[in-house]
Amino acid sequence: MTRAPARVAIGLAVSLGMIGPLQFGAVTALDIGDPPAAVAMFAAAVVIVAVVFAAATGWRWSPQVVRWTAVLLLTLLLAIGAALLGYAIHGEHTPFGRNLMLGIALFVDAVVLVPAGLSVLVHWALLRRPPPAGPG
Repeated sequence: MTRAPARVAIGLAVSLGMIGPLQFGAVTALDIGDPPAAVAMFAAAVVIVAVVFAAATGWRWSPQVVRWTAVLLLTLLLAIGAALLGYAIHGEHTPFGRNLMLGIALFVDAVVLVPAGLSVLVHWALLRRPPPAGPG
């Protein structure tokens, strides 16, 4: 029986320890950006995900709370990705030019938001079943 803060910490460690190196390897192999900067952005996103799950389970740890937290976080990540991509595609009037904005949007979507979504799934899998009620 593990308490919620321990499970959140395990989720943070699993996300950074397993998804982080995969993301670093993909960025390095595809040569699509600065790998240390990509890992730093991903680490910040994972910490935010862990803090949100810690707050939600600290408030009330139930399968419904964990499920809705995961759904809302995934929806938020999807909305951010869609907004970046929509702005890059339809923002011909940007001072930086369309191709640069599209490259930045695709970089953030692929290198930060998708791995952060996997981190949400890791936290959901660890927290979806609270410990049984009883003495102890």
